Amino acid sequence: MVDRGLQVEPHIVTGWWKDTGKLEDILEANRLILGTLERDVRGETIDSSIEGPVAIEAGSLLTRCTVRGPVTIGHGCELTDAFIGPYTSILHGVIVDHAEIEHSIILENSRISGLNARLCDSLIGKDVTICRSDGRPAAYRFMVGDSSRIGVV
Repeated sequence: MVDRGLQVEPHIVTGWWKDTGKLEDILEANRLILGTLERDVRGETIDSSIEGPVAIEAGSLLTRCTVRGPVTIGHGCELTDAFIGPYTSILHGVIVDHAEIEHSIILENSRISGLNARLCDSLIGKDVTICRSDGRPAAYRFMVGDSSRIGVV
């Protein structure tokens, strides 16, 4: 579809096309794109293991991490004591510490911290914080956008 002001008209797409209207479709498109990724590690790694096709942009720092590609990590990210598994895309400015992520997309300037389980098959939006709280009484606290789904075990 091509938007020409207020009028929407059909447009024929040639070649390959994937509808990404649902979470599963977005993750599948991410998996397909990452399947073509080549290794390109420009960020700094300290005591970290980088395996397979992994792209880490300059300006990112990984400390005591295991990354198993295909994975892409944008610039300005800080990952500490983390496992980043296959088919994960982490965009710019993301902080991950003491967490495991696999088959997911994490958008800009988000923070994932102190999770007791692996985050997988997920799409995390911009400027989101997901962290474990040691406060009492123990409770879940969420601020969730329209049409979201949360699975809690």
